[in-house]
Amino acid sequence: TLPAMSANVRALRDYVENKYLRSGRPYNGELGLGSYEPWQKKDYFMVRDIVEELVDVALDQFFRRKDPDVLVDTYEQLYELDKKDLENSVLALSRRRAAILIAEELIIEVTREMTRDTAEELRHIHEMARAMGQDLIINTTENVTTGITEGRDPDDPAYDLVTRGVTHMTSERKRLRKEQWNHTQHLHMLGANVMEDDESPEEGDITTLNYLHHLPMNLRGSEQSQDLFKDYSRLEAQHFKKMVADFLVVFKISKRMQGISSAALSPDQRLLAVGSAHGDIVVYDLWMDPAPRPVREIRNEGASDDGVAYISWSLDGTRIITINETGILLVWSMESGGVHKETIKALDLEKDSEGVFPAELTQLLVMDVDENDFNFTEGPFFDNQVQTGSFSPTAAAFHPSVTLFGSQSDLVICLENGDILKCDAERHMMGDTQVTLTTPRVVSEKIQTGEWNSLGNGMEAELLRAHQFPVILMGNMHNNGDLITVDAKGYIFHWKYKRRHISSYDWFVPFKKYRLETAERTFAPTSNVQPKIIYTDVQKRQKQEKTRQDLARDRDKAEEDIALLGLEDPWHQDYLPGKDLITTIYKPTDVTQAGAVFHIVSRYQSTGQLSTYMTRIYKPKKLPATSILSCRFNSTGTEIFFMLLYPEHPPKPPHVTFVSVDVVTMEMTRLRIDHSLDDDEFDQCAAGNAAHFDVTRPHDVTGSEYIIADICGSVVGYSVNTGNYILGTGQNFTGCRLNPKEINWPAGTNIRVADVHGRFMILSYMKKQNFVSVLKLQDKNTTSDRQEMWEAYKQWSDVYQPQRWRQEQTMRHLHWALSGRTYVDAELYVRHLLYEVMDRAIQQKDGKYDPDEIAAYKKEDKRTLQEMVLGVQFPRSAMTSAAPTRQGTQQGSRLPTAGSKVSTRPTTKAPSRQPPQPKSRDSKIPNGENSRQASRGNTGNSRGQTQR
Repeated sequence: TLPAMSANVRALRDYVENKYLRSGRPYNGELGLGSYEPWQKKDYFMVRDIVEELVDVALDQFFRRKDPDVLVDTYEQLYELDKKDLENSVLALSRRRAAILIAEELIIEVTREMTRDTAEELRHIHEMARAMGQDLIINTTENVTTGITEGRDPDDPAYDLVTRGVTHMTSERKRLRKEQWNHTQHLHMLGANVMEDDESPEEGDITTLNYLHHLPMNLRGSEQSQDLFKDYSRLEAQHFKKMVADFLVVFKISKRMQGISSAALSPDQRLLAVGSAHGDIVVYDLWMDPAPRPVREIRNEGASDDGVAYISWSLDGTRIITINETGILLVWSMESGGVHKETIKALDLEKDSEGVFPAELTQLLVMDVDENDFNFTEGPFFDNQVQTGSFSPTAAAFHPSVTLFGSQSDLVICLENGDILKCDAERHMMGDTQVTLTTPRVVSEKIQTGEWNSLGNGMEAELLRAHQFPVILMGNMHNNGDLITVDAKGYIFHWKYKRRHISSYDWFVPFKKYRLETAERTFAPTSNVQPKIIYTDVQKRQKQEKTRQDLARDRDKAEEDIALLGLEDPWHQDYLPGKDLITTIYKPTDVTQAGAVFHIVSRYQSTGQLSTYMTRIYKPKKLPATSILSCRFNSTGTEIFFMLLYPEHPPKPPHVTFVSVDVVTMEMTRLRIDHSLDDDEFDQCAAGNAAHFDVTRPHDVTGSEYIIADICGSVVGYSVNTGNYILGTGQNFTGCRLNPKEINWPAGTNIRVADVHGRFMILSYMKKQNFVSVLKLQDKNTTSDRQEMWEAYKQWSDVYQPQRWRQEQTMRHLHWALSGRTYVDAELYVRHLLYEVMDRAIQQKDGKYDPDEIAAYKKEDKRTLQEMVLGVQFPRSAMTSAAPTRQGTQQGSRLPTAGSKVSTRPTTKAPSRQPPQPKSRDSKIPNGENSRQASRGNTGNSRGQTQR
């Protein structure tokens, strides 16, 4: 209303007027100290002090009266006096400090000299005490071992060996166990029985390789769900589904051979060398159709059996090493040793389609354990008695050192006690010859370690010592690199043939040591905690059955709970064919020793519908392997495959596990394949010689290697890249299915697998069986299928194997013909090409030949080359005898062959090209070649200037 509004205006006017009057006059302290609250008084006094100080400064600056000049002079004099006193004090302090520093330097220098002398004296005392302690230990040990009170004579060769042994053990203990001051040997009284451990003591420089966290490849759902892996795996399975077991070839062997005890493929997988239980050897050519053809043989002429236990090939496939059960090592050459009808008849060998019988192998070397051929009989090793007995060889191979002529003459031999010998066998392989100089090595030159050590047969040898168990596998990295050995306990040693890896004992020690932990990580349910059932469609009779709607509702809720868990790859999967159920057990990411909750899901295989969902507590456990059944190198020498046997551990049945080690990086690969066994199969495998396997070369289309195994008579095949089950007699798999009625091999059958002309050949053999079976898998895929498979592999390998060399080519069986040539021998043809090149060079230098001369020269060259290759003499016709000569010209002959003498004396008359005279059959060089060498020996100036 209007009166209220007027009252408000008047009140506002009074407020403004009072505020103006209050702010317009100076403050006289009306508020006072009492107007402040107690918590404000501290700030009040602080502000007042600041204001007073500022006012005092302003007053002093603008209104202070000046002091008299007398006082100023007095102050200046006092300042100068104080300044001089300060300078004198500083100088005195500096001099005193300098004197103290000089004294300290003198004291430090003198103390340093005294400390150095004291340290040297203490070091000398320590070395003397250590030497006296070692001498006391050595003398006491020698007194006990030799029975001589004063110990061994210093002139005794073993005296230095014992001393070096103690020094080496001390240095190794310091190097490997720097943090330990004590010994690790068992302390016991003299005469007391000491329990020996079965396992070797773990050394500080051994690296353990394990696959505890590797799941089987068929359970890696996260990997298999990726599109690249899924496409590659699917196409690989379809590729093998179209591979057909074309036919099963069986070629018989003589009953006197008593079965095959060993076999080995050549590096190119063309030749197969088999050794019989009696001691015979036959080499087959696998490229021959329809069945392998024998090309070389040798028989054991003795009446007693001496089975061939081991066979190894050289890199070029021209030499073979065999080891017999009696400890005899032999080296054979593929060069023909002649055909003997008695041997052919005894081995029941037949001639081929061209009427050619197999020739005998040529023996190059024999080493017998009974003749001490594997023991050192001369040199420091013999003097120091480094060998404690005679041991038979268990494995052997050609060392990758190559001579100037491309041959491998050095042998690497493994003995029963784990020792390895590297032998220079070149002179012994040459036989009775006048040549005494060895051929220089162009790859891996031999190392001179000092005085050479010789074996019983006079062969120079070097010792590689580290293994304490027999070596079961030996090979070279990339087939021509460093030596890799594996013993029966899973120890893998990497050897480098370098001088720095020679120990103080003068034998070689490994570059690196590894041990394969033959155990897998498994889990066991706790017995005191029952599983918790979250859902099941199994109805119990004593309870009220649920309706179908209730089951569907509970199933949907359980499915939602499972989806929210985000379960990863399963730990175990089992199929119950009678109930059509697949039970999958999922483990959490981290499982402690106290245990963790595992999820168990059962589904119907046909529909995928959930049947049961429960949880249960499992605890981790290590399951040791029963044994290492077998191990093999792959064809490229980059991986070692192991076949391990594991007992039953519920819920897992007994099984065979395949794993591999990359020898280049010395790490476990992603491979792990589990093959389940029943109780009878496990017992047969544990008894030994019931499971064998081989690894194929990378297949040309799929790019993968394949593990082909014979387990208790059943043939199975797995892919190394995907883990697919690609070969077998089962029903529920996509791959090449074999007829179990045709593949009915007995337990203990050994196999070798060759990839010949794009098809697999599985060769099976065993003792007491007078035949060898050859199963051929024929590729029936179309060209478009193969191309699609190859494209899928390339995309897969770019992701999963980016550093691996990809095999771009395949080996196919092709027949080549030399077009336009009546002679098709390769050596003859190459020599003919060389003659043509030299003819063109001569004509370019001295002028062209006449057409008649060219025709006569070609005819003469052809006849000479044929005589040279065939070793026969053809009759000369009148036209040939009248071949033109080069008289009156400076035209020279062609280049001489290696070994012929060349004269550079100038002549005015060129040699004649008349045919040579007949020669005797004892000469190694045909007459035509001798004539040509003679004519080339009188070459004129025109040839001398162009000679190379």
